[in-house]
Amino acid sequence: MPPIKRTKFKLSNDELLEIYYWLRLIRAFDERLSLGVRQGKVRSGVYTGIGQEAIIVGCCFGLRPDDWIFPLHRDLGALLMKGVSARQMMAQMFAKVTGLSKGRDSALHSGVNELGIFGNTSMLGANLPVAAGVALTMKMEGKDSVCVAFFGEGAVNQGVFHETLNLAVAKSVRPTATSTWSPSSTCC
Repeated sequence: MPPIKRTKFKLSNDELLEIYYWLRLIRAFDERLSLGVRQGKVRSGVYTGIGQEAIIVGCCFGLRPDDWIFPLHRDLGALLMKGVSARQMMAQMFAKVTGLSKGRDSALHSGVNELGIFGNTSMLGANLPVAAGVALTMKMEGKDSVCVAFFGEGAVNQGVFHETLNLAVAKSVRPTATSTWSPSSTCC
């Protein structure tokens, strides 16, 4: 892969206001959700991303409709940025029939294929090989789409994390053009 070209860009005032809107919306959503948990109104496990809003906004702001996200339990804001309404997402968390899974599951497992949102699994890091597989499929189909997989330090010590990195390097679907990987890195 050729090296990534670094370009200087400037965001317009409207784009900066939109970024600020998303930061505030995601924080307000998580705070309201936390209140519902404290009140005993939320049935599912909730792991807010309070303090991590900029990661979600930074990763999702430039995504297109045909790009995919693979969020985890702290990345509910990513679903909002990809097009799920705050009302529908909150209904999902409160196990209402107006939620994404019609009240049958928690937000941790909800996805929307039409919006490019993969329904998460409960295991840390389990979204990573799926993201790499979707990215490889897009590459093989000649699509210019992006897959964004969210994960934290809990996923890094899982074997699937390292296996996914090997797959990504072997099939050249890695996000960076680094040459620090061993040329003998192999994949099944």
